[in-house]
Amino acid sequence: MDVRTRSIAALAVGASAALAAVFVARRLRERPRPSDVELLETLRKQLRIGLDLPPDTIELTIAGGVVELSGEVDTPELGDELARRAAAIHGVVRVDNHLHLPEAPVR
Repeated sequence: MDVRTRSIAALAVGASAALAAVFVARRLRERPRPSDVELLETLRKQLRIGLDLPPDTIELTIAGGVVELSGEVDTPELGDELARRAAAIHGVVRVDNHLHLPEAPVR
C-alpha cells in the first residue's frame, strides 16, 4: 500500500471509531422508559409544584406512556401549562389534553 492509500484507510478507521464512540455515549445516556405506574407518581408530583390545585381536580390516565389529562381548570393558560409540564416528563410519549373550563364542553 502506498502512503496515500494508508492515509485514506487511517481516516476511514478513525471516522468509524468516532462514530462508534458517539453511538455508545448516546446509549449510555439513555434512560429506560419508566412504567406507567412510575409515570403516574411523577406526574402527580410535578403537575402540582407551585400551583394551587385542589386534590382530585385533574384526572390522570396513562397507557403506554400516553397521558390523558381531564377535569376542570380555572384558565386556559393553566390547562396549557399542565399539558406542557406533562409532556416534559421523561417517558411521556404524548399528552391528550381534555382539560376544560367550568361549564364549558370537553374539548
